[in-house]
Amino acid sequence: MKDILLLEGDNELDVQMVPIALPEFVVSNVSISPSSGLLGEEATLSFKITNTGGVRGDWSVTLRFSVVGGEINWRPFSVNGTLDPGQSEIRNVPLVFRREAGTWIIRVNEHIVTYEAI
Repeated sequence: MKDILLLEGDNELDVQMVPIALPEFVVSNVSISPSSGLLGEEATLSFKITNTGGVRGDWSVTLRFSVVGGEINWRPFSVNGTLDPGQSEIRNVPLVFRREAGTWIIRVNEHIVTYEAI
């Protein structure tokens, strides 16, 4: 590497920068099935995650739970994985609602679905 000498006055330096590719992830197709059931019954939360970035990377999606008007608020749970550029994956997460009947709100990043526990 050459030394750079800057003198008093106006100086310009033309440095070629190489863009760094990063992974970028998009969550879509969020759903829960069935959308209602008895306390203690299993439901499946599904979502698709896609790496729209330029390199392989690790992803993490946070699920948050609450019951409308209930005592349980936003209990986070993380789902993780790794995807190559352009790769997608559908994740099915089994859930059992045991603690409180009512309308549960499940946030998957910025997406929201509801489940009615009877």
